[in-house]
Amino acid sequence: MLLSDILGLAVLEDDGTRVGTVVDVRLGLPPGDGDGTGAGLARVLGFAVSPHPRASYLGYGCTGPAVVSTVLGWRHRGTFLAAWDDVGRLDQQCVTLRPSYRRHPIQLVNRHRDVDV
Repeated sequence: MLLSDILGLAVLEDDGTRVGTVVDVRLGLPPGDGDGTGAGLARVLGFAVSPHPRASYLGYGCTGPAVVSTVLGWRHRGTFLAAWDDVGRLDQQCVTLRPSYRRHPIQLVNRHRDVDV
């Protein structure tokens, strides 16, 4: 499956209730071997799920000019990170979350501290 196959998929709760659309995929890198590069295999942390279809971060997921951050903050209200461990099923039509999934904060930091990397 390609990243382009995942972006735009509907995200459903286990009972079929639609909670949004995949607008981003969050990846994490394990700590490096001491060389400071963080080299290693990337791991999927989860999906950014937005209740607003066609929302995009326009490359400003971490930081950005204050005006851009304000506009994107409003546009992405309600967006959350669904951790990879909370994904019950992923197919070509939708992502289905497990019954006990958590809505993690979407803000990027050095890494998502409440999502295991």
